[in-house]
Amino acid sequence: MKILTGLLVVLILQTSTKAQNKAFTDNKCLIETSTGGILIFNNFNKLDLYFYIDLKNTSVTTTDRNNLFSVGEYALQVLALDKTKFTGETDQEILGSHARSETAYMNNQFKAKLELKAEAVKLKFGSAYFWQYDLPESVAKDVQQLFVTLVYKDFIISLNTAKLPNQNFEGAKAFLMNAANSIVFTDRRINLEYLCRERKN
Repeated sequence: MKILTGLLVVLILQTSTKAQNKAFTDNKCLIETSTGGILIFNNFNKLDLYFYIDLKNTSVTTTDRNNLFSVGEYALQVLALDKTKFTGETDQEILGSHARSETAYMNNQFKAKLELKAEAVKLKFGSAYFWQYDLPESVAKDVQQLFVTLVYKDFIISLNTAKLPNQNFEGAKAFLMNAANSIVFTDRRINLEYLCRERKN
């Protein structure tokens, strides 16, 4: 697991230093459950964002990176960005602008032309954007960066992972979609009493 996490730190955390340079989640916690784990974010990155991700049928652990988690055989990174920094009249247009901006940034980082592949997808609470690109072979062979992004209030919420050579693309995509579908947003601080009440409903 240390090897996996180390590789993913190199791969995933290169994604947009613009988004990363102020990434700190000092109000996060992980609660283990009988079926997995719940990642809780109170006042995420001091942006007045409150949400949790209820991950089931898998193991969940934290890493030494504030917004990077180990979930089963995958790594999961969670980010939030100001949506007003990207152009578009609709949520899908804004998410497309964000994906193109991130890919262009990584083109410069890798000194290579990355092919962005994207599609609109449906989550249980609305529309989202799934996009991915292959890493250059000079960086890593048969490795793809996968993202699911969605708009919530004035923010773009981004979940991403890397599909490694020994992993199946559809499996990695399903993992990311399931994680995105497990997000629950709220306007209040999340505590155990709140979680117990919400998970009974």
